[in-house]
Amino acid sequence: MLSYSVRLVGKWAERRSGIIACESVLSKRGGSIITSLGQSNPVNSDIVRYSLAAGRMGGFRGFKEFAVLHRLTCLLAHMALCLAVTHSGSVRADQASASQRGAAEVISDVTAQVMTVVAEANAYFDEDPDRYYREIDDALAGLVDWRGFATAVMGEYYSRGRAMDQAGRANLKRQRDDFARTLREGLIRSYAKGLLAFGGARMEVQGVEASPQSARVASVTQLVYGEAERVYTIRYQMGQYKDGAWRLRNLIIETINLGEIYRNQFSALAKDADDDLDSVIAQWNEAVIAQAEELTGD
Repeated sequence: MLSYSVRLVGKWAERRSGIIACESVLSKRGGSIITSLGQSNPVNSDIVRYSLAAGRMGGFRGFKEFAVLHRLTCLLAHMALCLAVTHSGSVRADQASASQRGAAEVISDVTAQVMTVVAEANAYFDEDPDRYYREIDDALAGLVDWRGFATAVMGEYYSRGRAMDQAGRANLKRQRDDFARTLREGLIRSYAKGLLAFGGARMEVQGVEASPQSARVASVTQLVYGEAERVYTIRYQMGQYKDGAWRLRNLIIETINLGEIYRNQFSALAKDADDDLDSVIAQWNEAVIAQAEELTGD
């Protein structure tokens, strides 16, 4: 499946003008992609490194940008074999370092749990793919702060609630919860599909970096070894909540900040929809996937 996705992106790259600035581009099969500077770069790597400072780019200007970026992001996100870690129990300041070590251990355990689901899915996926998606979702249920992630992606649009009356804030919270469910559905399916392709990858947890600002914030680094021993770095940005659980707050794959990308995508779609957030949420998964398929011809 990974090689299939790489071919699709390569095919798009050969026939479309560039939208995203890239330092290196997908596929070992040759070809080229046009950067935003108008220069042609050889396709000689199997990973995309975005030069994606959203502020410099001024956001995405339309649905094509959003769809293509969504496809490329999902391709790399396929390597994220675990979305979060959890560590139960009340943690005092003098226990913080032990808690963070526990988070690193649990990420290995959760990865093993998810990969067990993947291995078993080979026997039934073609006949019952929904079962596989449910089992991946179940394995990760409660570990990802979907509502918090949705709030961050909505960004300034959710912050506007401070100036709203009670009814307006209630409606905005309803939209945030709807968006959290939409994000969960789309991301779980994207990751789950990619897991089937990366099922044989070797992974190791490199370590945990504590935040100097708070003992309740930490970053867990995981290395994923792909083909030809290429090494991909995934960073899970974690927060510890009042119940003692560590939950995912953001995900960085190589240099790709998923939260930042999605926040700019949401803003671009909201502008196109004249700030109709219900419309943005309704089209977030289906319309973007359809547009990506149109662009790549699959």
